[in-house]
Amino acid sequence: MKWPQILHPDRAPWRWLRRGPGLDLGADPVGVLALRLHADLPDDQGVRSVLVTAADDDQAGLDTTLALAWCLAEQGGHTVLLVDGAFGDPAFGDTLGVAGLPGLTDWLDAASQAAPQSLASLVQATGHARIHLLPQGDAAQATTLRASAVPELVSQARGQHDFVLVRSSLQGDVHRALAFSAAMDAALLVAVEEQTQVEQITRGQRLLDDCGARRVALVLAVRTGTPSAAQRP
Repeated sequence: MKWPQILHPDRAPWRWLRRGPGLDLGADPVGVLALRLHADLPDDQGVRSVLVTAADDDQAGLDTTLALAWCLAEQGGHTVLLVDGAFGDPAFGDTLGVAGLPGLTDWLDAASQAAPQSLASLVQATGHARIHLLPQGDAAQATTLRASAVPELVSQARGQHDFVLVRSSLQGDVHRALAFSAAMDAALLVAVEEQTQVEQITRGQRLLDDCGARRVALVLAVRTGTPSAAQRP
């Protein structure tokens, strides 16, 4: 299996963006990924879009999404729209203090009924002026996901944001969560060093491929404080 890029994050200067415990990720290696995304992804639509999901650890996917947003905004000067597309997992909303607010599912519901609704009316500010968030909303509300709604979401972000980062999940209703894949410029599959199994990575890539992901890269995250092989009894 060939992956375009493998990164080893190990520090967390973006910690103010999140609340509670989580994976320790650093700006330097994630900053390299941010630069690569800016350089390699097409900009013919006026906005670059990336789906982030984890092979086996949704917290790792959440932390990677936040670290990447921080690097794109703080180091690259880009405007970033975070989209909570991990249906049924409230961790993103809890982390950023927007749990229970209307968001993605409300917009999708309106789109499925051909009722126009401005995406901007649902977007929330964060602690960074260049980072905004579209909360998940009520996950039980969106029972269907019209195929044309996802490109429309990206289209509405054009002119307002340089990057759209969609945090997704391989747990639960996978095909609904990965419906964004085909409309994204790239997908990042997060694995945790000394935790994620090869079989889980293979499954994640297969699911992303099946859902139409154009480009898939593996991000290898490291948990700080985990003893090395030499230190283990």
